[in-house]
Amino acid sequence: MSPSRSLSSLFKLPSGTGFYASVTRLATGAALAQIITVAAGPFLSRIYGPANLGLYAAYLSVVTTAAGMSCLRYEQALMLPDDRSEANHLWTLVLALAALSSSLAVPALLTARAMGWTGKLATLGPAIWLLPVALAVISLGLAAGVWANRNRAYSLLSVSRTAAAATAALTAIGIGLLVPSGPWLIFSHVLGQAVLSALLFLGIRKSELPPVTGASSSELKRVASHYRQFPAYNFPMTAVDQITGALPVIVFTESFGLATAGLLSIAFQALRLPGAFIGNSVAQVFYERASRIRKDLPALRSLTLKTCGLLSLAIILPALVITLWGPPLFSFVFGPRFAPAGDLARLLIISTSAGFICSPISMLPTVIGRQGGHFLIALVAASLRALALWLGARSGSPSTTLAWFVAAETIGLLIFAAWVLHLIRPPHSSFP
Repeated sequence: MSPSRSLSSLFKLPSGTGFYASVTRLATGAALAQIITVAAGPFLSRIYGPANLGLYAAYLSVVTTAAGMSCLRYEQALMLPDDRSEANHLWTLVLALAALSSSLAVPALLTARAMGWTGKLATLGPAIWLLPVALAVISLGLAAGVWANRNRAYSLLSVSRTAAAATAALTAIGIGLLVPSGPWLIFSHVLGQAVLSALLFLGIRKSELPPVTGASSSELKRVASHYRQFPAYNFPMTAVDQITGALPVIVFTESFGLATAGLLSIAFQALRLPGAFIGNSVAQVFYERASRIRKDLPALRSLTLKTCGLLSLAIILPALVITLWGPPLFSFVFGPRFAPAGDLARLLIISTSAGFICSPISMLPTVIGRQGGHFLIALVAASLRALALWLGARSGSPSTTLAWFVAAETIGLLIFAAWVLHLIRPPHSSFP
């Protein structure tokens, strides 16, 4: 099959299995989930206020970072096995690692509390023990989501995400009207993630190709060794990337207070809507499709350029609106106390737009087996972000700190995008 014919077949829309149809299914669920989240946002901001939202943001920074590393990134390898039994063995390994990580979170938290390392999270009191529970349900949900994506169960992913968003939003609003505190806001998130994981597990168990749990120790060792590039390269890369990605909220929390961190979290949340609505859906389908055509470099490059081009067009209008009317828009939507978040959003929209456009290509190094190089670039980008936040915090100004961070984040994304496009350049191509 010629490259042009292969590329053409990727974008056909027969019987609902084409690229756009798959994206539409995922985007529909993401849209419903985000509509619920957006609709709840103005109520939550007025009920809880900046300080409680800042505490919630600090919690999210910690737990999502830990969950992203809990399975040593083996869950991302679930997309790759062609052999069904090998995929099942890998699935068993992922579940075992998720259980182990969640168990170790308890003594780790005990140590952190004894050493005084919990920072502003110490204000949670007994509710701090929601952290290990959140780690467990989020880790399992991530694994189940990848398995569903492997089997193109896009409707299941959409329904599960919508139900999780509705559960979290309604619980947060209902409890907040009675007890508007940060711990209850965190409880609502944990409950929503538990619903997401439960629905995904029920769905994949009832599917035509459910995962089969169970493998001998020799089989687990074999698949662990075969996909060792994930813990060897993808894990440290993800750890560095997620830790430094969480640093803005952590730095703002400790340097400028919970209220300022709350303003930053609202700005982040609002600007990530296009990514959650379109970018993540496109990235999931792109990863599945790229995994299947990874040996056809012309088709892979064409798919990459077309996908990023479409996302570039999609982000233009939101970026323009935020740049021109950020503060009054945030004041109107979230309440007058959140008008300063609009000024922060004017800065963040630069790096957020770059990240939105690059979101589909983030897994390409994994697909083509270049995780070592990806780790080095991630390390450089993370160093830039950490240095930028350190310099900004010394200035004593939240705006200056964020400006430094945005510049570093954008430069890192541009370096990564240029490297990936070079990797998937067809042989003897004149393109860079």
